[in-house]
Amino acid sequence: MVLEADCLRVIEMLKLGGVNRFLVAPVIMDALHESQQLQSLYFVKVKREKNKIAHELAHLAQRANQYCVSFSHVPECVYMLVHS
Repeated sequence: MVLEADCLRVIEMLKLGGVNRFLVAPVIMDALHESQQLQSLYFVKVKREKNKIAHELAHLAQRANQYCVSFSHVPECVYMLVHS
């Protein structure tokens, strides 16, 4: 499995397996914990243009101002990106 992100600092932290006082340290710790369940996982830095869906989801989360995860509903903004 390949995990792509457009933040070099996050990718570096994932590859090194450590965290610091970086704001997303809890997310890094969760990702590292979950990655132990996989046989292989590679962390890859990609340009933001290649990561449009994740970027749009992050902006949607900021606009929604609430925590919500749904695997049964695809937000319209993501649907438009996938089908364009």
